[in-house]
Amino acid sequence: MPGASDVFRGAVVSYASEVKYNVLGITNEIVVSEAAAKEMAAGVRKALGSDIGLSLTGVAGPDEQQGVKVGTLCVGVALPDGSTKSMTMHLPIGREQMRQLSVISALNFLRNELAE
Repeated sequence: MPGASDVFRGAVVSYASEVKYNVLGITNEIVVSEAAAKEMAAGVRKALGSDIGLSLTGVAGPDEQQGVKVGTLCVGVALPDGSTKSMTMHLPIGREQMRQLSVISALNFLRNELAE
């Protein structure tokens, strides 16, 4: 899309927990949590030199992760003033549906935060 680089700096796909720790700098041991989502958002904002950072961390299944139930989604956003916000949702749906609804939910959360 022409001009996308004017507003989108890049992304970090931290599928593996080690990437969350080593690249994004999270300190929370439980990677699917609001605290981790906030740290991930702040980490990606810092790593990319962007105004805003958005993160998603969750458990799509088939098994729980670190005691966190399948269907859990935590979203974090780091804003230009350095503040971070987060939310948690529980989506009792299949893996593919969770991936789709997670993206929609995260973008909607970001939209609402920017509108405030």
